[in-house]
Order: sequence, then structure tokens, then C-alpha cells
Amino acid sequence: MENYPFRDLPFIGVPIFLAMLYYAIFEMRKQHGREIYLIWYIFSFCFLIFLALGYGSGTQERHMLAENVEQMLGSSRSIFRPVYHALTDFDGEMKLLATLFGIVVGPQIMAYLLSGISGSASPPVFISQVTNVVEWSYIKFMAGLGGVILGSSSAAIITSMKFDWGDIGSGLAPIAMSFTYASVKCSTADRETEFLRIFRKVHRYCTRHAQVERARISSQNDNDRDRGPT
Repeated sequence: MENYPFRDLPFIGVPIFLAMLYYAIFEMRKQHGREIYLIWYIFSFCFLIFLALGYGSGTQERHMLAENVEQMLGSSRSIFRPVYHALTDFDGEMKLLATLFGIVVGPQIMAYLLSGISGSASPPVFISQVTNVVEWSYIKFMAGLGGVILGSSSAAIITSMKFDWGDIGSGLAPIAMSFTYASVKCSTADRETEFLRIFRKVHRYCTRHAQVERARISSQNDNDRDRGPT
């Protein structure tokens, strides 16, 4: 069963999400063409697959896609159901990404802040890498979700010859949010110089004693090497 918060959106959602989509792409177009291509590729891949599945199964209403495709696939239906669920389970995806981020990043940030009070903090490791993985996993999931919804919606429109603005808005929402988040992420990365300057000041304060200790240990190791084996 589909599990995402964009079902049955009113007509007004269509121009809003189209505007979001246009603005995000407009902001990214000059310096982040590769990211734009990646998002559109994932969307197109899912769109064409579910357009073909929906049309091939004779789906006339998008919410009946899963049942119709399973009937068409016959013995292969056990493969389709978990794949379809993974592509449309918005809540499950968000919980998974939040759990990953919380487990890896949360303890390091908390320990950094608490030990920073006494100036004994150590720099967190893999923060930017994990954050990047989580953010792009969200962006790709939303792009794929938009492709699934619009692909199956288009198949239903072709089969039934009935146009449903709610289905179109439901599909535009995730792809617009995917591009919007990617635009914010890219623009933030482009302007992170000022943030890094501020962060370095905070980092020097949080690690003021730890830096002295590391310098002392490094100096001691250098002296030991200079003396050589005894």
C-alpha cells in the first residue's frame, strides 16, 4: 500500500509545485548541472517503468496499480510488492534516514558539545560524509517517488481517458521537493565559506585544551625519535 503524505492534493497544488520546480532548477542550472541530470534520470527511470507497468496491466485508477500489476506478473508478483513498497514508503524511508543520521552523528555532536565546555573536544569524524549520504538518499528517494506516481498516473489517464489533477499534484510534489532540497543544499555548499570561518572560532574554543595536549604529545614523540633507541 502507498504510504506518503501527498495523496489527493487539490488543483492549487499543481501550479505551486511547478513554480517550486522551476525556481529550484533555475537556481541550480549554471553550477550544478550534474545534480540536475541525476535527479531527472532517477525520475525518468521510475516514470517509464511504472508507465509501462500501469499501461500493460490496464490500470484505470492509480491506486489499483499494485493489484493489477501483481495479477499481470503472476508467479513473479512476490518480487514486485516489496519493490513497490520500498519506492513509495515515505514514512519508512524518513525513519531509516533519521535513524542512520542519529546513530552516527548524534552521539558525536553531543559529545563534542559537552566536552567542548571544558575545551577538551575532539573533532567529529565522518559528519559531512554521513550527512551527504542522508541528504542525497532523501533527494533520490523523492525523485523516484515522483516518477512512480506520475508514471502510474499517466498510465491511468491513458487507459481510462480521465484526467485527475489530484494524481498529477501528488506526483509533482515529491519531484518538486527533491529539486528544492537539492537547490538549498547546493546553494548552502556554495556559501559555506562564511560558516566555516565562524565554525573555526567555535572549534578553537571547544578544543583549546585538547590542542595543547596533542601538541605536548607530538613534541614528546619528536624528542623520543631524536634520542633514538637506547
